[in-house]
Amino acid sequence: MFRRASGFNPEREGRAEALSTAESRLFERLVPARNREAIQIDDPAFGFYDPQKRAKDKQRVKDEKRDFERKNAGDPSAEMAVARGKLFEAIIEDQIMSSDWMGPYASVIVPSEYDDYVNFVDTIIEFDRPGQLSHLALGIDVTSNSRKVGEKFAGIKKSIEQGTLSLVEYFKSAHLTGRIDRVPQVIVGADAKTRTEVAELLLQYKTLKDSTDDSPARHEQFKKVRATLEHHPLQFKILYLIREQLVAFSSYARKMGNQEAASIYDNARTIISEILRLKEAPESKDDFEYEDEVYGLLLQYTRELARSAKN
Repeated sequence: MFRRASGFNPEREGRAEALSTAESRLFERLVPARNREAIQIDDPAFGFYDPQKRAKDKQRVKDEKRDFERKNAGDPSAEMAVARGKLFEAIIEDQIMSSDWMGPYASVIVPSEYDDYVNFVDTIIEFDRPGQLSHLALGIDVTSNSRKVGEKFAGIKKSIEQGTLSLVEYFKSAHLTGRIDRVPQVIVGADAKTRTEVAELLLQYKTLKDSTDDSPARHEQFKKVRATLEHHPLQFKILYLIREQLVAFSSYARKMGNQEAASIYDNARTIISEILRLKEAPESKDDFEYEDEVYGLLLQYTRELARSAKN
């Protein structure tokens, strides 16, 4: 039987918290810029696609948005949940690029709306290591709703069973343009306390960075905040979750007789394990599931999957 993470509060499950002041200010700084960086279906680089296909895919996005708005009309918590999710995606992406949270070879690719709405890919990480190019799709979760988390795990399991893994229909980087498939996918997340803490730090960092104050005190404070972000426990929570899920999904793939999928997940795990080794990650990782409700919930689902894959 599934066991909820320590500290789980059923009265809060699925309830949207309002953005803090720091989160709201950071939202205005990060999310519009992230939207501009997202892959566009109309990008001339995708000119090799059938124009009718691209028109159909754009319409699919419009339909998905309309259905979401209709379903959640009059529910401000749904709109707030989307805002929280988009902000958290932007924070993670910002720190992957600015603080090397995913190691020195990682780059962020912001997916198209089509891949967001249809293929459920929130963020794509490209690892450009010497002699090897790899990709990892991230699903970002900021909810403690166990049903929704279960649905996301079920979706990844289904992709393994079908042998497709995650699909990115519109992909563009310095190395590849077009459709990529068989991309391993994992789910990461953090609770409101962790998100607010990181948002406040990141806003402080960006404010200090933009400041015209050239005093030694400002420079010292800037270095201190930057170092705190570069070593923040959230990056280790994310890396540990990813590694544990890659192990679990690999085991599940082998149970399903899909050796190719298992190898893909194993290769991704090797990359993450190396990142953790180079970062000299803390050993007290077991405390994370009690400190962060969403982390604990995701970890419990991961462990349950790993156990079922062995039976």
